[in-house]
Order: sequence, then C-alpha cells, then structure tokens
Amino acid sequence: MQPTQLEVDVQALRGIGTEVTAAATTLRNTAKNAEAGLAPTPQAGSEAARAAQSAAMAWLADLHRLTNDVDSFGARLTKAARDYRATDHTNADGLQGSQYRVPR
Repeated sequence: MQPTQLEVDVQALRGIGTEVTAAATTLRNTAKNAEAGLAPTPQAGSEAARAAQSAAMAWLADLHRLTNDVDSFGARLTKAARDYRATDHTNADGLQGSQYRVPR
C-alpha cells in the first residue's frame, strides 16, 4: 500500500481562518448589542427579575468565552496557513540548492 501524500490548500486554510475570525466579530457585536435589555430591569421583591438578571449575566459570560475561543481558533488557522507556506518555501529553497530541482 502506497502512503498518501499530504497536501494542504493554503488559500482555503487562510480563507477559513478569515471566515472564522469574522464569525467571532459577529459574535462580539451580538454580545455588545445583547447586553442592554437581555433581562428585565430589577424590581424590588421580584425573584423572577433577579433570576433573569443572573441568567443574563451567565449567558453573556458564556458568549464572551465562546467569542474568544472562536477568535483564537480563526487566528490559529490563519497562522497555520502562514507557517505552512513559509515552511514550504524554505524547504523548496533548500531543495533548489541541492541536486534535486523542485519547480515552484
């Protein structure tokens, strides 16, 4: 059985990283817009309003965590594309100077 060759589509990887980062921006804007009015204003003696405020704060905290995770993932995808391209070029340059000629 012949081993398969690894091939990375750098442009696709970079594009996906950009799209994931854009999704994080959308999440961040959504969180900012949701902060006001997500729960009813506190009312004296209202356990329901207090519970809604608590739930809203927990939901926003989770949304901020998710936003940061998505943003970080997008940045890592973009960095992986950049690193792969740089490594590929470095290795190709090394092979150009050797007995093996590799077209770019």
